[in-house]
Amino acid sequence: AKLVAALRTPADRFYSAYNMGMSEHLRRGGRAPRLARELREGGASERLRDSLRHNSTAGASYQLLASSLDRWIVCAPDCPEELGVIKMFFNYGMYAVNLRRFYAHFDRERVLLLKSEDLYRAPLQAVREVVTFAGLASLPEHEAQVLQKDSSNERRNSGSLWGGKSYTGKLQPLERAKLIAFYTPHNRDLYQLVGRDFGWEAE
Repeated sequence: AKLVAALRTPADRFYSAYNMGMSEHLRRGGRAPRLARELREGGASERLRDSLRHNSTAGASYQLLASSLDRWIVCAPDCPEELGVIKMFFNYGMYAVNLRRFYAHFDRERVLLLKSEDLYRAPLQAVREVVTFAGLASLPEHEAQVLQKDSSNERRNSGSLWGGKSYTGKLQPLERAKLIAFYTPHNRDLYQLVGRDFGWEAE
């Protein structure tokens, strides 16, 4: 077996997971122990109360992210007092931790790592790399489909380029900088592990 992993800028990976995971969790009525206690005891700010009341039906808001991110980073990645999905948001972008689990069972030569941003920018090149890695013959009709989609100007979720159709808005510079700072040591761990610098800190 061979594995292919597309690794996205961790800050964008976090924000994507936040938009999907937090919305779903809150729609189901999820509450973290800390937030439940603050709401019960009156410790939560009025802005956070308003955000949570809105989010109980409408999903994640950027206001909730911006007002909570500093607190989440302090307790990351486990955050036992927060919503359970917060740990998931952080863990998704800690690629070295996750890759080591795969490397324990697969030789590194059997794992191809792609940079998601390269996939978005040059999909045909990425497809050819995967096909070659898998030892398969290139199919002209398949490449034609890739080229057709690439030239259709169809919007794709390319991380920092746009926020996604159902996102709460584009990830803003302040929150992006905080997430980049958090992930920097984890990215360095990844770069050393795989012998490749993905250059996410400069994006």
